[in-house]
Amino acid sequence: MRMLTIRTAGVADAATLQQVARESYLHHFAHLWQVAAEMEEFLAEEYNRDTLEAELANPDILWLLAESEGQPIGFAKVCWDRPRPDNSETGALLQKLYLMPEQTGQGYGNQLWDAVLAEARRRGQRSLWLTVLQNNPRARTFYLRRGMESIQTLPFSSASQRSLMDVLAIPLA
Repeated sequence: MRMLTIRTAGVADAATLQQVARESYLHHFAHLWQVAAEMEEFLAEEYNRDTLEAELANPDILWLLAESEGQPIGFAKVCWDRPRPDNSETGALLQKLYLMPEQTGQGYGNQLWDAVLAEARRRGQRSLWLTVLQNNPRARTFYLRRGMESIQTLPFSSASQRSLMDVLAIPLA
């Protein structure tokens, strides 16, 4: 396993993040969508260039870009001081931790996870939490093996489908 370079992404990285996000999302999640057009609409909104640039400039949101030998292979997105859905406590919300298809299973997710935890602790966050689809067992297992616990189940719905998401959390303080 090669070591990654993990750095804070800036506005100049928006195009790179857009490409990596789309490719990794399609690989890992396309099979979960029942209507392809609905997924494309989601991707167009979620990874819109203007939205990405605004988020990259926002000090309350951290995008980490993982690179190997100068090539982007994954990223994480963390939002600071977000209220957990199960109580009034705030913590770091890990919204995304994605790797390019050919990079999964090589330990890179662990390195990106460790970088997220280190930064959340450095910023004094009391916990790290996230939501994960119940029908995404690989991601659920990844997070549970790293000490996260399921604290709540929430419905997720789109125009054409319904699912359940688990809220997972780990204390940091």
